[in-house]
Amino acid sequence: MTPVSDFRLYHGNALDVLAELLANELRKPVAGVAPLQPDILLIPQVAMRRWLQATLASRHGIAANLEFLTPGEFVSRALRANLGDSRDDLDAGTLHWRLYAALTDAELLAQPAMAQIAGYLAGDDPLKPWTLAGELAAVFEKYQAWRREWLLRWEGGADAADPQAILWRRIAGGQAHRARRIQAYLNRFVDGDALPVGLPKRLFAFGTLNVSPDVLRVMASQARVGTLHFYLPTPTRAFWGDLQTLGARIHAGGDPFDADAENPLLRDWGAAGKDFMALLGSYEVVHPSGDIAAYADPDASAGASPSLLRRMQSDLFHRRAEPAGTPRAQVDADDASLQFHACHTRLRELQVLHDRLRALLEDPRFDPPLQPREIAVLAPDIDPYVPYLDAVFGNQGEAAQGQAIPYAKADASPLAEEPLAEVFLRLLALPISRFGLEELLELLASPPLAEAAGLEADDFERLRGWLQAAGARWGIDASHRARLGAPADDAYTWQFALDRLLLGHASGDDTLIDGVAPWPELEGGALDALDRLLRSLRTLAVQQQAL
Repeated sequence: MTPVSDFRLYHGNALDVLAELLANELRKPVAGVAPLQPDILLIPQVAMRRWLQATLASRHGIAANLEFLTPGEFVSRALRANLGDSRDDLDAGTLHWRLYAALTDAELLAQPAMAQIAGYLAGDDPLKPWTLAGELAAVFEKYQAWRREWLLRWEGGADAADPQAILWRRIAGGQAHRARRIQAYLNRFVDGDALPVGLPKRLFAFGTLNVSPDVLRVMASQARVGTLHFYLPTPTRAFWGDLQTLGARIHAGGDPFDADAENPLLRDWGAAGKDFMALLGSYEVVHPSGDIAAYADPDASAGASPSLLRRMQSDLFHRRAEPAGTPRAQVDADDASLQFHACHTRLRELQVLHDRLRALLEDPRFDPPLQPREIAVLAPDIDPYVPYLDAVFGNQGEAAQGQAIPYAKADASPLAEEPLAEVFLRLLALPISRFGLEELLELLASPPLAEAAGLEADDFERLRGWLQAAGARWGIDASHRARLGAPADDAYTWQFALDRLLLGHASGDDTLIDGVAPWPELEGGALDALDRLLRSLRTLAVQQQAL
């Protein structure tokens, strides 16, 4: 007899409403479970944990005895509890080293099917096999989550002439890696009648919108021995698993320019969410025993003059292809709900962010006033910003007056907490650097190098404007470009721009001097900052050749 699955699906467009439903469920005791046994909550990233803890604490007065895991960590725990420990899990680091060993194996590269890769790796560049191994490691790691069947087919001998299959057989053949263990788990506890052990009687999954079918099936196996409460945020109340992207419409022979076909924001930015909604709606992976809808229509709280953000949310919610309401003839300066800021460095991004947050916290239109705990700052990769956080948000003058904006970091790697280590790694990459204008200014603006050079944030603002106007784009000089495989032309290199700046300052006009067009707009008091930049650039150029 197949056990009954208790998979309860809660879906809504407001995280706070879903969090309220979660809080209500947490209050309920679970029969047969010790009161001090922690509840397990699955979340997509650490940042969600902080927000969810604060939200639950505001609801109950306290948020304690909760264990937060990512879906991947839960899967690892389920595999260990039911299949035992394994030393063969191929994570990104292990894959990287094993692929590097395979790509430096002359016998393997001599196979006819590997000719294209062997041709690429030909020569004496030791970085090529290491770099390629890193790229392939990232691909194979995703395959373990999303393309398990490919990997198992390759191990069985399929696609004998496929370079990826050859490499996978070399690095993973005969080992109890994650894809193989997931296959064994699914065969026994999802497709079979056996019940998994070591899983909680109650499990919560909050905001896990983009997990692979395999991970979702392992998570859903808990519902066979308990109850899984799955909280799914979605921007629209309509099913959108059938949404077609631009490429899909072209492939299907439809009109790619049909403006009435779909909400453009949902269509172009919602590919991952669309696939997950289709996965849930197919009922092939999970079969919800309960379907609880909890939606808040943005139009109901929009008021007489809805903000731009509220209008966008409403169009998404109702899945409108065209914006509702009357288009605005011009930008409303009083509507700060949706803002775009173009910044040239990460340091400048944080400075603008700090100023805008300060303005929002002091905005009298918020009643009650906006609190720092109600603000979340998201970035695709937070690590590059960490070295500048203390410089911008750790202002000692603001702290002394009690005006500093408090913040807490989430998802940052331990290495990002050490600015010197981060700069050291970037300096090691100098041999392959193009010395792009923005790339180099960002490196020099890192706190350790900026402090060593004596350069301030305002200096970088002025230097960037001068260098941009003088024509600095990439490359130290013509010889540096030639070493990178480009024509030996010094146009728009650092040397090109600096020659124009210095000759312009010396001559005071833009008359050609020995074929160089001076740029005379350099301010008289700016030579100190330019001199410090030149010394730093000279040091980096020397180290670039030495490495």
